[in-house]
Amino acid sequence: MKALVDTNVWLDVLQDRESFYEESARVLTLLEGSQHSALMSATSVTTIFYLVAKKTDHKTALEQVRRLLENYGVVAIDGAVLRDALSSASDDYEDAVLEHAAQRAGLDAIVTRNPKDFVGSRLAIYTPAELVAALIA
Repeated sequence: MKALVDTNVWLDVLQDRESFYEESARVLTLLEGSQHSALMSATSVTTIFYLVAKKTDHKTALEQVRRLLENYGVVAIDGAVLRDALSSASDDYEDAVLEHAAQRAGLDAIVTRNPKDFVGSRLAIYTPAELVAALIA
């Protein structure tokens, strides 16, 4: 399984969000296995940096982004992805960009805490808990 992990899941772990940390950390751990991959979008990287720096400081945000980039792949977002997302049926352009980037990269799924944002996607959409259940089944 190669999955694009939505920004909210990365932030659950990085910011130790109490209600969501456990499931999000577990899905990332399972996707680190030799048979699976967790990837992030290029836009997630910049959003993560901004939000972590806002909550902590610049140095901490840089270190967290550095660790993510050392351990996880990044799905490119280029002009073609941005243009394709414009014609998406999705009401949320940002989510449409993520979906099109994941499709272009040949990924299997998107992991998000907001599956309703990806209704009608051609990819499988999982919450962290759903993907954990699917991977350990």
